[in-house]
Amino acid sequence: MEHTRMVTDWRQMRTVVNEEIEINGYVLPVGRVLCICPRMVGMTSENFDDPQNYNPHRFMNGLPKASDYKFLSFSAGKHKCLGMPMAQMECQVTIAALLRTYDLEIVAGPDGSLMPELDCTSGSLAPAKRM
Repeated sequence: MEHTRMVTDWRQMRTVVNEEIEINGYVLPVGRVLCICPRMVGMTSENFDDPQNYNPHRFMNGLPKASDYKFLSFSAGKHKCLGMPMAQMECQVTIAALLRTYDLEIVAGPDGSLMPELDCTSGSLAPAKRM
């Protein structure tokens, strides 16, 4: 699940404001479209410790509660993706098949790092430098 926190396929989630709300001093009137970027939610230190680092053990004790809206790779709340359990199972089956079929090894990049530095300030994840 850590990989989907860092590089979810969702570009943005949209909803229409049905009652006037205030967010960080900005008032959103009724009828305004509110967009949320799940990638940014997953990469903020307010939601996850050390969000820039890949930590495969981060969700060993389960995902955050859906009502906390911290993990949005499959949306959250009562309208979350019905295919989430199937997608999780497909990930496990695919990884098991890869590990059974191939001998994998970790290869460092040209600068010696095991993972490129990610830039998530623009709303999308991309390597901070060309590799």
